[in-house]
Amino acid sequence: MEPSKTLRFILFISLFIFNFQSIIAQPEITWTQTYGGNNWDEGHCVRETEDGGYIVGGLTMSFSAGLYDVYLIRTDENGDLLWSQSYGGAGWDEARAIQQTSDSGFIIAGRTTSFGVGDSDIYIVKTDADGDTLWTSTYGGVDYDDSQWIGEIPGEGYIIAGETFSYGEGGGDIILL
Repeated sequence: MEPSKTLRFILFISLFIFNFQSIIAQPEITWTQTYGGNNWDEGHCVRETEDGGYIVGGLTMSFSAGLYDVYLIRTDENGDLLWSQSYGGAGWDEARAIQQTSDSGFIIAGRTTSFGVGDSDIYIVKTDADGDTLWTSTYGGVDYDDSQWIGEIPGEGYIIAGETFSYGEGGGDIILL
């Protein structure tokens, strides 16, 4: 390419990039909040609640009975904390998925090394609307098992998707409960 064509090409590309960047809208941040204590805390899943607030699930070392526990945070629509709870035992427990249920409570799916029979088992926690535990359950075998998603089947219970090394064809396989 001759110099004048090269210069025009560079100028054209530069103007195109500049104009393209100026028409892409940057997202507006409505609010920002932080939650947790003086140790390691993580959020892994979030859902909007029926009243416009949010429920966040993850793990906490700040408010843990063991290495880390499932951490549940309930906020209003502005992200202001309404309540928080932790669930678990002496091992590693964490939330991977959460959903508000038809009774206004919450169903949490994750993994646990505190309970169950294996290296890591699927850990389900059902709470009422205030985060108080109604029941817990574990699923899995002697190897690593983990859940990544949970949904309510109205009038029938819950469906859980995850990963298993305890069952299947070997290696990591999909598990559907």
